[in-house]
Order: sequence, then structure tokens, then C-alpha cells
Amino acid sequence: LGFDGKWCIHPSQIEAVNEAFSPLSNDVERARAVVDALARAEERGEGAADLDGQMLDAASIAMARATLSRIRPG
Repeated sequence: LGFDGKWCIHPSQIEAVNEAFSPLSNDVERARAVVDALARAEERGEGAADLDGQMLDAASIAMARATLSRIRPG
């Protein structure tokens, strides 16, 4: 729905909120694949890449990096 955070009024809520806002493992895998594909394209001097039939560009890497930034340590 576009939300990226939530207020907690009690410490017991923190774990559930962290889990709800953490990306799923398949989303993390896809984001890493996007970053890797675009890095390889950049090495070849290309401004876009193809991954599983989908064109990737600057917007794709921005979304992938946003997903990767939400990975919880540990």
C-alpha cells in the first residue's frame, strides 16, 4: 500500500512490525539479481539490461536498492 513504517506504542510490537516491513526472501533475491544484471550491463557500456525477459533500467535499480536497504541485519 506504499507504507514503509509504523509507530509502536509498546516494545512487544517491534518484532511483528519489523517482520511485516521486511522484504520477503524472494524479493531480496530478485533485487540482488537486478543489481547484478545492471552492473554487468554497465560493464558492457549498456544503459539497460534484460532479466528474465524484463527490461531493467535506472528505475529498476532504484527499486532494487530500496528493497535491499530494508533487509534486517542478522
